Amino acid sequence: MLRKIVDLVTSLKLTIVCLAAGMALIFVGTIAQVHLGIHEAQQRYFQSMFVWWPPEGRGFKIPIFPGGHLIGAVLLINLIAAHAKRFRWTWRKLGIHLTHAGL
Repeated sequence: MLRKIVDLVTSLKLTIVCLAAGMALIFVGTIAQVHLGIHEAQQRYFQSMFVWWPPEGRGFKIPIFPGGHLIGAVLLINLIAAHAKRFRWTWRKLGIHLTHAGL
């Protein structure tokens, strides 16, 4: 069970899905800036965990897509987990690991 979770979190497929979702979010958020303005579109699409849709005549909102914060957090976790899983820590490679950690 734990092995499946680690494989999912460190998979390249998850990275590709997140990058594609990020590209779609950027496209839709950029188009939304025409109607909402720059600051409102940033708040709704890029600086939120989910993109919400309020159905007409209803008093609630439905999350329809992950927001910029959620996509970024999943990508960060994926990157750190994949790095920890695939790269071996040795004294010989300490310099390259410190350089990457500094970036």
